[in-house]
Amino acid sequence: MADIKKLQKKYQDLLDKDYPEFVIGVDECGKGSWAGPMIICGMAWFPWHQLPEMDDSKKLSRSKIRHVANVLRLTTDIPWIMAIIKPEQIDRDGIEDAWHQGVAHVIQMLRLKYDEHGSLAVVDGNKLPKYDAGPGKVVAMPKADSYCPAVQAAAIMAKNQQLQEMMMLDEMYPGYGFEENAGYGTAAHRTALKKLGKCPAHRSTFRPMKDMKGG
Repeated sequence: MADIKKLQKKYQDLLDKDYPEFVIGVDECGKGSWAGPMIICGMAWFPWHQLPEMDDSKKLSRSKIRHVANVLRLTTDIPWIMAIIKPEQIDRDGIEDAWHQGVAHVIQMLRLKYDEHGSLAVVDGNKLPKYDAGPGKVVAMPKADSYCPAVQAAAIMAKNQQLQEMMMLDEMYPGYGFEENAGYGTAAHRTALKKLGKCPAHRSTFRPMKDMKGG
């Protein structure tokens, strides 16, 4: 397990060295889901500014995620951009390449629109995008949603968007429990697949859908 204090110190050392005007935080939600889109959010943020209610999105309830996302959207003057990667693109390009495209896109667009100086971009995890993300440094930092406010904000926005997308898909394709399971492979979701087969919201290249006929 990653040592959060060591990672946080590494991040602080990076800020002390580069002293960026702001940090672009990038995180995704829904990468491992069986259904629905993968959401990638990039959010520009002052390096250590943090709203009192912000935290690792995995530690927040759904109601808290909605609340904080609304605060971020409505009461802060911080630029952000979202990439919504549909199942069709995931099936066409593969989940990893779709991730690389989405991460590079949100960083590049934020830099193009708001960032003339190429400020630091922090991607949650241990991989860098293989596509051009524009001028400026991009670093991958494991567990960044535990200590980097910019990534925390991006993660909350991405999770909130994914939950909204899955609520809409639940109405379109009832019976799979998309609102409850957010597209992930729960036991109930697997049971529904056996009963109903796959639907257009599912990722056909993912198992168990890949082994099914129809849909």
